[in-house]
Amino acid sequence: MAIGCGLALAACSASSTTGGGGSGGAGGFGGSTGTGHFTYGFGQHRVYRIEARVGATPQDISTVFGKFGAGTTDRWLVPSHNGAHYLVSTDRLQCGSGECLAYAPSSFATLELVKADGQDVIIEGIPTINNAGDTIVYSAAGGPHMRDLFVIKKTATGWGPATLITGPSAYPYNNMPALTFDQTRVLFDCSQAPYPEGGITDSCSVRLDGSGQKIVVSSATLPNSRQQHVQFPRDSLDGVLFESAWPQDGGSPETIWLRKDDSVPTPIGRNFNNAVSPCGLRDGRFGVLWLGGPGNTSGAHELALAARDGTVIGVLTPGVDVDDIGIGCSD
Repeated sequence: MAIGCGLALAACSASSTTGGGGSGGAGGFGGSTGTGHFTYGFGQHRVYRIEARVGATPQDISTVFGKFGAGTTDRWLVPSHNGAHYLVSTDRLQCGSGECLAYAPSSFATLELVKADGQDVIIEGIPTINNAGDTIVYSAAGGPHMRDLFVIKKTATGWGPATLITGPSAYPYNNMPALTFDQTRVLFDCSQAPYPEGGITDSCSVRLDGSGQKIVVSSATLPNSRQQHVQFPRDSLDGVLFESAWPQDGGSPETIWLRKDDSVPTPIGRNFNNAVSPCGLRDGRFGVLWLGGPGNTSGAHELALAARDGTVIGVLTPGVDVDDIGIGCSD
């Protein structure tokens, strides 16, 4: 297997072997350094940020959030593409439902509840926020389907009402949204079952006004798949990244694929045998959760970094079993 850093395997991995490790005191952090960042969860209730750089030390953002309240759950920490704005589902604030959606700037100097027209927002999966920090898309119950996508926009006095954008969807479950780089469309899982392994799941997109919903990648796009789902569609410089288990090289491993427009998908993640949850950076690199990295005998979901062509750069969180509920990425 090719290792893009050109060094010994040990040198291709970060030094920390814990979920958080390293820095991250309550004093907060500055904005993006321009190297790129990933965000992830660990242990089902803590969230971290790490530079997209082999050897980087994870920042324990849950520790920073501790100054806002003594909650026990932080999930789905997600940045805007430019890294200026963050969303998180947390129980640290006074939310009537226990755990609700909250907003923070990249400095993490403040943390405030997102209230859609004055109402708490309870999300069902990873949300997304635009570069201006004034538009949020999330999945929740309450629409015509089991799960739908809703948009809320910031006004002069707060966040406005939630607007349904997957009303015409032919799928009962619409979740895991992510904005495209140009901020005009939302990529998301569109499924016949609550979990991809439970039934047919395709990848769809829709405009922010709810128009133009379409299938981006179908689970039947290529024949003879090992499983009936594609999942986690995410934008990249070259097309849509997603995970699937179609035939390649005599097998059908679950790994990362790339589809440009309506072309035949290509296995951009062929060097990542058993990989899920892609997230593309705007410089062409992308992150994945890799279950088969060097020395990973336990099948942990280690966060790994790949070059634009799919060459492995290295593992960022060696030995850490990152929560497989979606990761975030930003400049």
